[in-house]
Amino acid sequence: GKSGPAETPTSTVAAPTTTPAAESTTTAPTTTAAAPPPTAVAAAELAGLLLSADEVSSIMGTPLQADPVRNALWDDQSSVSDKGCLSAWMPVQAATYDGSGWSDTRSQVVKQVGATHDAVSVAQGLIAYPSQDAARPTVLSLPDQWKACAGRTFTVSNPNGAQPWTFGQEGMPAPGLYTITVTKQGGSNVCGRALMLRANVIIDVMACAPGLTTQNVDIANKIAAKIQ
Repeated sequence: GKSGPAETPTSTVAAPTTTPAAESTTTAPTTTAAAPPPTAVAAAELAGLLLSADEVSSIMGTPLQADPVRNALWDDQSSVSDKGCLSAWMPVQAATYDGSGWSDTRSQVVKQVGATHDAVSVAQGLIAYPSQDAARPTVLSLPDQWKACAGRTFTVSNPNGAQPWTFGQEGMPAPGLYTITVTKQGGSNVCGRALMLRANVIIDVMACAPGLTTQNVDIANKIAAKIQ
């Protein structure tokens, strides 16, 4: 009576279960293969990913003005006493990225007009690679450098003389988003770094302000949101 029909569905169900299992094995690689689009960002699109002066001003809470967009890496080695911590101090550095296989870069400083020391400023940088895989080793190696710099004090030479700064702790507020803070000794300025990889582009940000909180992360996330 009842046992026959109950058994038949069971075996019918069993057979399809095996078939989908086989299918899902085929489907899984497809999904994995499909995951890498984020499509590579072309060089011509890079400048458009930088935040406007208004967007940065809104995040920093004060009116700022944008310098021209640069299309070369920066070299601030000579102004920093601790060369091993240059990548933790300043974004878009030639010493950080040269030899890593990068293909293009755009960057911009957005700052207070007539800024002196302890002013609000932001440096936003994008370093593009031929593919996400080509960029990944650099992104994974930098947080270890930053961690080694935590707690260290160094000096920055500028027209106002040599100023001492001290690194805070390296952090990862979200998976794949790396940060470190730097505090000026004897001043109120705090700079926050943020580093992340989206598609084939490394987003490299520094935000400085008295009493900085999470603006460095907010800027990096807003740039990342523009990369589909």
